[in-house]
Amino acid sequence: MNDTFTTSEPIPSGPRLFKWSIVFYKARWRVLAPILFASFLAVAVSILIPDGGILGSLARFVSFVVGFILSLAFFVAIVGDGISFRAAYEKGLSLIVPYLWVTLLEALAVWGGLVLFIVPGLILCILLSFSTYVLLAEDRRGLPALAQSWHYARGHVGQIVWRELFLLVSMLPFVAAIMLLVFLPWKEGPLLFLGAQLASSALSTFVLGPLTAIYSFGLFRALKEHSATPLREEDVQHIKRNIRNLITIGILGLIALIALFGYVVVHAPQ
Repeated sequence: MNDTFTTSEPIPSGPRLFKWSIVFYKARWRVLAPILFASFLAVAVSILIPDGGILGSLARFVSFVVGFILSLAFFVAIVGDGISFRAAYEKGLSLIVPYLWVTLLEALAVWGGLVLFIVPGLILCILLSFSTYVLLAEDRRGLPALAQSWHYARGHVGQIVWRELFLLVSMLPFVAAIMLLVFLPWKEGPLLFLGAQLASSALSTFVLGPLTAIYSFGLFRALKEHSATPLREEDVQHIKRNIRNLITIGILGLIALIALFGYVVVHAPQ
């Protein structure tokens, strides 16, 4: 299967994207495997460490931080062609702050849309959902990453929704298996429960997470191929202005929510 999608063909269907994701995953396995195994090890440590105590809390915190960096390294590895594990990890480290900044701006903009109405918030969630891939693939940071994601996704919201729904349905068996492993009342003993937790983490780490990320990356690349015309500067400024307005609304809405929560707590009957 071709590694890219061209502007001469329509946005690939959900089944084709899913098949492409599996082929891509197999082709990049040698690079992705060390990252995924290290991520699973970090999760396993947090599961196996007993609850309670400073040592347990510290171990879980370290596992969380390492897992977060490794997740960034994974995104770098699927975006970068021919990149090594070490290079992906080092680049992931260097992108922690830009990634957190893009994620914060995206969350505030979507929250601003939700404050106005539910539907605009959901549409914004779709328009800005490729900001991380823009950051990693094009090194656009902050508002430019959000604006470029908006540019790629606009005009294709319906197509994106259908393809994401197909992904959700395709992943339901794995989600169901994870939920059964985690939430079934394991009465046979704690060892079996730990085994179930490790098995669910393995499914999430090696199947659910990678295929979801690769599928979304394939959709991002297809949308980018269909948006070959670069954004004009006035269009960039217009999109940025819209996003800034939504972020401002989101911040004001968050402040209002915090103030309301504080008022309820203070005036709650004793």
